[in-house]
Amino acid sequence: MNDMNQFMTNELVTGKSASKIQKIIFDIIFQHIHDMVFVMKVESGPIFRYLFINEAGMSKANLSTEVIGKSFQEALPRNRASILQRKYEKLLKNEKVTKFDDHFFYNGEYEVYGETILTPIFNELNEISYVVGVTRDITERILEKKKMARNEQRYRSIVDNNLDAIFSITPMGKILEVNPAAAMLTGYSEKQMTSRSIYDLIHDTDLDKIKSMIEKTCTGHPLESLDCKIIHSKGQQLIVHIKTAPIVIHGEIDGLFVILKDLSEHAKNMEMIRFMAFHDQLTGLFNRRALLDHLKCSNGFTCKEIARICTHLH
Repeated sequence: MNDMNQFMTNELVTGKSASKIQKIIFDIIFQHIHDMVFVMKVESGPIFRYLFINEAGMSKANLSTEVIGKSFQEALPRNRASILQRKYEKLLKNEKVTKFDDHFFYNGEYEVYGETILTPIFNELNEISYVVGVTRDITERILEKKKMARNEQRYRSIVDNNLDAIFSITPMGKILEVNPAAAMLTGYSEKQMTSRSIYDLIHDTDLDKIKSMIEKTCTGHPLESLDCKIIHSKGQQLIVHIKTAPIVIHGEIDGLFVILKDLSEHAKNMEMIRFMAFHDQLTGLFNRRALLDHLKCSNGFTCKEIARICTHLH
């Protein structure tokens, strides 16, 4: 392979079509390659001077032909020059191809992210006399990653700070992820729950109903139920409002969200209100309203007839 490369190099330099081929190669590098190409001459110091910049390099790095022959310090802002100087000096020290991520601003405004490869060119004394830098513009890829990271953080913020318990499960019911509210509701740690099935938390009387909900949600239909019972880690029953929603990725259902809202306190309050409505607050015995309701339900009396009966009782 080295012999072949040497043959091709000699042909390009000394062959009959050498000048024509060199011009074609130069035009391709200068005009048609979208990567930024820089050829730097190495001088003692060390000092790196621009010897060649292709069109993409001049456009994206905001440089012109006026920088040819100038060093980093002469052509670039101080901070940018300092960063490149260190990268190129590292190449001289290691004497091998160096790769690094680059970041700069186009026209001082638009961010440009690059992936740069520096290749040393040795002279006959085995000294590095030139460095070829090729920078690929990866701005779009980096910005997309940042966008995804921001979306992930927004999602995590919504889930982690939600007062309702949120479970991410597989279609088979295995718990993949839970939020802090789920740990508070169930009494299990997040780690303990990720090794369990969602069905382990459901009371036996509601198991078939919840399985049916999850199966239907796997077909793409979000559902909810107002009165489901789950079992706390300490054994007590909790009444919850349950919602299920499909997780759709690239048009395919990848799993489900199960959202639980604790209704236990609400149920207790409703029971207390009902008790107060039908019992005397001092004695705790059934009151007149409870008697009327009982007589109506058991004997089929009308309200007027019951009222007349109660009047005669007095």
